[in-house]
Amino acid sequence: MHLVVGDPPCQSFSRAGRNKIRSLVEKGIRPETDHRTDLWKSFVQIVAAVRPNAVLMENVPDLAFGIYTPILRQIVSELEDAGYEVQARILSSVDFGIPQHRNRLFIVGVKEGFKFAWPEPEQIRINLRDAISDLPNIHGGDVTNPRQYGMPESAFQSELRKDVPDSEQNLIFDHVARRVREDDLQIYQLMDSKTHYDELPDNLKRYRNGIFGGKYNRLDWDRPYRTITAHISKDGYWYIHPEQHRTLTMREAARIQTFPDQFRFSGFQTGAFRQIGEAVPPHLARSIVSSLMRSLGESTDVHVQAADWNMRLSPPSSRELSEVLGKWVDSVDVDTLVAPWRLSGDLWHVLLGMIVFDTLNQPTARRFWNTYARRWPEPQDFSSDDQGKMALVALGQGSLYEQVRDLVGILGNNRNDWPTEFPATIVPAVNGIQARMLCDLGTEFPASIGAVRTAARIHGTEIQEPDMHGRLALARALGAHCNGSAYGALLEIGDQFCTASGARCQVCPLNSVCVTGRQTLELEPSPATK
Repeated sequence: MHLVVGDPPCQSFSRAGRNKIRSLVEKGIRPETDHRTDLWKSFVQIVAAVRPNAVLMENVPDLAFGIYTPILRQIVSELEDAGYEVQARILSSVDFGIPQHRNRLFIVGVKEGFKFAWPEPEQIRINLRDAISDLPNIHGGDVTNPRQYGMPESAFQSELRKDVPDSEQNLIFDHVARRVREDDLQIYQLMDSKTHYDELPDNLKRYRNGIFGGKYNRLDWDRPYRTITAHISKDGYWYIHPEQHRTLTMREAARIQTFPDQFRFSGFQTGAFRQIGEAVPPHLARSIVSSLMRSLGESTDVHVQAADWNMRLSPPSSRELSEVLGKWVDSVDVDTLVAPWRLSGDLWHVLLGMIVFDTLNQPTARRFWNTYARRWPEPQDFSSDDQGKMALVALGQGSLYEQVRDLVGILGNNRNDWPTEFPATIVPAVNGIQARMLCDLGTEFPASIGAVRTAARIHGTEIQEPDMHGRLALARALGAHCNGSAYGALLEIGDQFCTASGARCQVCPLNSVCVTGRQTLELEPSPATK
């Protein structure tokens, strides 16, 4: 089999799903465990049993962030263990000829011998006018179906009608809008695309300002629009027609999602809207699958030109990378590290280093860290040290004495009872999360610029900021095999070898597995690739 495609339910991973659970908890309702969170495992089991040449999984971008990052890392690692080279990327629909802003996470795996290249973004942006201006004017509640259709007014519209049967060329199906309440009609008549709900007359508002400030949205003809979501099955207030005083029809929503006009939706209107809102835009799916099928037709066993060689280098699997990082940690001279406390594996020392030594210049930090770590092996050793404050003053860090003292008070003497969170005045939240990850006490790693930069270069790309793509690169590189010391090693390498000013590949411990390192050190392809 060439390809297995899956889309495990995303509701439990999405921000909207988490907000719903939070709302239930605030009301005193204990929600049942959402077993859909584990359905990705069934997908991976099918892949392992069927052994296709390629795998494609889609989900919401939130899977790459926060508490669900370990699931993404697990998916990557299990697909790698099943024999696939895995890539993950967040793609925006608007970059692929789709008239809406909709980000989705795609995970692609291909067997050894195949190389996948992501589809290139399209140069032309499609706006709402390009998508639906040809559809006939209707009133809310008019259930005529089908109705008369004229002619396409844009290339986008012509493409979506090209497979409509000849006998239906003058018809449009599912162009049906919800009935409009009288009070809603008054609101629609007052709105343009820039009107905010809070600006409407109070006597017309059925919802509170603030949290419901974006409840009503009139669309703009000349822009792509916000994501069409499954919420459109409940009401269409986010999707008010640019000119007509009604919400979008099923066909208009389908057009924005790039469903062709000959495609019909099953069931009642509510179910049809849900089908539309939960779908991957067909044009985006076509772009990715087309790239995949091209990849499956090109094996790397054939002759390649030298110019193509760098592009065909395989990045390390997350397991291989973790092994290389682990070996380096075991062999490295601690005195050569930029931040040796990160590799101590001890939460007290990691936090002490973050508070006191992170702000020192590197030579001073390297020179004195071991002395202070030996002086205060346990938190209580600091509190019982009569000269503790003077020791910090000697480093020029006397102002931090109370902060360290308060940290000791929170940690206490029982290592089995150390807290999972700390007051922000003592340990900033991001530092607390990172410290726990470095000590194998957590599962979430902050995407620091250095770690993101290193992870991206390992895969032959450049990402300077820890945005969504940076976090994804980090999750992809570390997978589920990463432990605290491997994560700490990646941070250290980002500070010492893979810096913002350039990659020191000649001396980097990852140069044997890093795509950027191999590109830098191997000027010619190896004989096997010629």
